[in-house]
Amino acid sequence: MDTRSSTDIMYWDAFAGMKLTTEQLHPYSGTLVGFSGEQVELCVYVTLLTTFGEG
Repeated sequence: MDTRSSTDIMYWDAFAGMKLTTEQLHPYSGTLVGFSGEQVELCVYVTLLTTFGEG
């Protein structure tokens, strides 16, 4: 198990709350499978920039 990797699933309300445009959503077709076998069908992804700092 690679504990340094993680994927978070964001639902449409989260995208809407971040005021992302539909142009920022990229089509994707696939399935994520969890460790206990649960599955989530994917339809889009978005690249989010992250800024780290102090203060």
